[in-house]
Amino acid sequence: MDPNAAASRSESAVSLPTRTHYRAPRENEQLLCQPAGRQSPRLIALQHEKFRISPRLFWGETLASWRASARRECLDQAICFTATIDDSPCIPLDASLPLIATGHQPELFHPGVWVKNVWAARQAEWTGGIALNLIVDSDTVKTRSVPIPLQGNGQLRETRIEIDDWPIGIPWEETRVVHADKFRGFADRLLRTMAPLREAPLLVEYWQAVCGVWEQNGLLTRALVAGRRRIEHKLGLHTLELPVSLLSQTPSFLRFVTKLAGDAARFRSVYNSVLQRYRRLYQLKSPTHPIPDLACEGEWIELPFWIWDDKNPRRRGVFTRSKADSLEFSDREGLHWRLSHAELAGHNVPRLAEWLNQGIRLRPRALITTLYFRLFVSDWFIHGIGGAKYDEITDGILQDYFGVEPPCYQVATATLWLPLADAPRRPGRTAREFRQALRRAQENPELLLPRGEARLEQLLIRKHQLIEAWRERPRHGLTQRQRRERRQENLRQHRELQEVREELTRLAGDAVHSLREELYNAEKVEADWKVAAFREYPFVCYPESSLRRLIQQVSRERPEDQIHDQ
Repeated sequence: MDPNAAASRSESAVSLPTRTHYRAPRENEQLLCQPAGRQSPRLIALQHEKFRISPRLFWGETLASWRASARRECLDQAICFTATIDDSPCIPLDASLPLIATGHQPELFHPGVWVKNVWAARQAEWTGGIALNLIVDSDTVKTRSVPIPLQGNGQLRETRIEIDDWPIGIPWEETRVVHADKFRGFADRLLRTMAPLREAPLLVEYWQAVCGVWEQNGLLTRALVAGRRRIEHKLGLHTLELPVSLLSQTPSFLRFVTKLAGDAARFRSVYNSVLQRYRRLYQLKSPTHPIPDLACEGEWIELPFWIWDDKNPRRRGVFTRSKADSLEFSDREGLHWRLSHAELAGHNVPRLAEWLNQGIRLRPRALITTLYFRLFVSDWFIHGIGGAKYDEITDGILQDYFGVEPPCYQVATATLWLPLADAPRRPGRTAREFRQALRRAQENPELLLPRGEARLEQLLIRKHQLIEAWRERPRHGLTQRQRRERRQENLRQHRELQEVREELTRLAGDAVHSLREELYNAEKVEADWKVAAFREYPFVCYPESSLRRLIQQVSRERPEDQIHDQ
């Protein structure tokens, strides 16, 4: 099916996204995996076969043909890139095997992100396929520090340790180390600061690998990937690695760019329509949330890609316009290039590649990265919770523009607590409960007192009498004199009730003091526990045994029929 025809169909019969809700596990060593891991091999096989026999046409070419080219190109790039990192063999792989993919930015992420790599590696083993991690080096750097727990003055608190002073807001692929000594000393600074663990973390081994590769070539992203792979190899995990920066240079991807550009107006219409439905579904008011619409500025139509150059590594939008004899590309800030319609019809990717080779970077935005990979490259994509929410929009575009049933994807994350040497006790009664008890005690101090003492019982009887008298006071049909006398009586009863409450408060003084102490202790325990049970510390801050237990949790999801076949 031609995407144009699919888009025409979508104008009258649009897909409606389904509202989903995923929640990260709250307990230690718990997994979230939907669909369940045990179902994965069967679903992967079904999806693999669907792709193989699909009759769909895209721009005059079958989906199978698009996928054959795109998969081969991506695998070749991934094999060679991976080989440059850790000297793995640069040997071609069978592109017809099931391809299980995941991806993330090349940062020091937490175990809940890292577990996606575990799932990819294990599912590749279970299906006889290939695991591939997509390194999203086209995304911008959001931070230069990592969170860790700090112990001092008898209490835990979260602090952050800077890795380097690299700039914020530029793409990872352009980021370089600014202060070499600070960068080299990161692991030592972190270990001196972090609250002690029951076992040594993997950080030292990881950072040695990072610094070793960085000293050789000065490439930060490659160094961070090398460190992660050192740990994963030690743990028996094997995946290929493919940066988005290399994916973006493959001929099939560049051809995909030109085809979308040639149909920019229709694609923009579908893209924005799907976004509007998503916002209505989730009752989002901001026109920029979760992402902005594609813009239109006169003849110029925005495409779902980023562009920048080596002189100014700030990401800008990509715009295109169609003229009588050509298709023009621009960032609307100085970069400009054109492709004739004849070249466009002839799939003249080398002309686009020549322009990009002049120091220009053309990269897909987040939605298009996973859309391209799910449709043209992988058989199975493993998302985190955030990525899965975005791909509800991707699914709508796949249906309404490409006219295909969206390939199934998996949502996976995990919660893993640091094994602190001096771990705080788990909260019992919550601080919220103590605050509520104190509020109740302000109005009814007797709730904190043991019944039976004579003076207490007298006060309670009198309190009850005063409250009942107030409720039963005459309110209607009173003369002016009676109202004046009633006001005086009301004031007298109110003062007496206040005196009763004050005496009850004095009697309950010790109990209130104890309750306040319990509230203080509960707040301290909860504050400590919040730091101890935080799930977003870098995965390399954990000891090997913790990560191995997480891998074992995933491995136990192996389908029963495969276990029996061994």
